[in-house]
Amino acid sequence: MTSYTTSMPGADPTNVVGRRIGAWIIDLIIFVILWVVVATVSGFEVKTYEGLQTQTAAERFCDAWQDRYDGTCIATQDSAITVEGPPVFLILVAGHMVAYGVLSGVLGGSLGKLAVGLRVVTADGQRAGIGKNLLRTVLWVGDAFTCMIPLIGGIMMVSTKGHRRLGDMAAGTFVVDKGQVGLPLEIPGLTSPATAYGPGYAPPSYGAPAGWDVGAPTGPPQQPGWGTGPTQQPPGSWGQPMPPAGPTPPMPSAPTPTAGATPGADSPTWDPARNAYIQYDRELAAWMQWDDATNAWKPITQ
Repeated sequence: MTSYTTSMPGADPTNVVGRRIGAWIIDLIIFVILWVVVATVSGFEVKTYEGLQTQTAAERFCDAWQDRYDGTCIATQDSAITVEGPPVFLILVAGHMVAYGVLSGVLGGSLGKLAVGLRVVTADGQRAGIGKNLLRTVLWVGDAFTCMIPLIGGIMMVSTKGHRRLGDMAAGTFVVDKGQVGLPLEIPGLTSPATAYGPGYAPPSYGAPAGWDVGAPTGPPQQPGWGTGPTQQPPGSWGQPMPPAGPTPPMPSAPTPTAGATPGADSPTWDPARNAYIQYDRELAAWMQWDDATNAWKPITQ
């Protein structure tokens, strides 16, 4: 048996901010470990030059250093950090794009999201592919390297409808529990059943249930043996029921009006919903149904 985990009606399936933060921490730990391993194997050499007094002086130092050495120099306010070896910036960006863009597109989420049971999907509940994940990751990298991701991404993830940061809005993606995969999203204030299920969708309209509930008339009957509601009609005015597929079973023969009934009962009328004859007994003030098993009239109890 296949089971699905869905949101309660009216709940927001994207309200998983706590788990998203946990997934980000897991991804950060994995990324740092991998970067350290790659840096060690590749022979990176990191040096720090302090006492440059101003950031302009640090930038000039980096320009001169990069003219002589093959590596990366990062200028800070009063110092410079040099890394000899492969270009660090490109390795960081490439690794991030692979971890968040490619793996998320193939597996449905980053390793951190998979660990906490989250997936990246589109509005129709389908997994976002590699293209959409790469787009949302490009904007994340841009925010991260301008040191704005904690401010922009965090505020947007908490405050926007659908809990989407800028990358999600650009790519049209949402982060939800893995049980929502394959189910169109209904997000309060953002999507509706019509937009979630696609063009032309409208909520189903249900008619009255089969059968009807009759009770003793509460006022003077408009017609003998029938209720008083202004829209009520006697059974005789109803259309004939649709014939069932296949051979039509024989209809039971009509009982006589007085068979097993008290005086004052109305004539029997065939009720397709109950598949039996009924009549209203005015002296008993109750509806009666003919019982073929006992050949007698019995009160209708439901």
